Amino acid sequence: MTTLKEKLKGDLIASMKAGNAFEKTVLRSVLSVIQNAEKQPDGEIELTDTQVEAIINSAVKIRRASAATYTKDGAPPERAELETREADFLADNYLPKRLTEEEVEVIVKKAIAALENPNFGQVMKIVIPATDNRSNGKTISAIVKRNLS
Repeated sequence: MTTLKEKLKGDLIASMKAGNAFEKTVLRSVLSVIQNAEKQPDGEIELTDTQVEAIINSAVKIRRASAATYTKDGAPPERAELETREADFLADNYLPKRLTEEEVEVIVKKAIAALENPNFGQVMKIVIPATDNRSNGKTISAIVKRNLS
């Protein structure tokens, strides 16, 4: 089984052979961040798939924030569109599929049922690891609050 990093490298090679400049640029930037993260003062380390996934997730968040900033600041719309395309490309191809609100709600209800006297903090401590980075904290928080009231 190939690791996520190997998949990124393989896709980079394929995009270079196909002449796909967009994918090549995005993959090179993510692989660069991964390589920098692997460099340690006492030698290089090999990142796990979970760590690589976290780096990709961070790259997606940065690109989405940049797109929002470009849109808000009145920059040319092409810049925001490019950032959004890059974020979507990474999220769609290299991150696990996001949970729907209904799926998160099922997890929240199970967590509430498992607790004797549930409060917000206790439920969040159970739900966040259960979603495994496939939903954002804002969505989870809103669903937990809605189910506790």
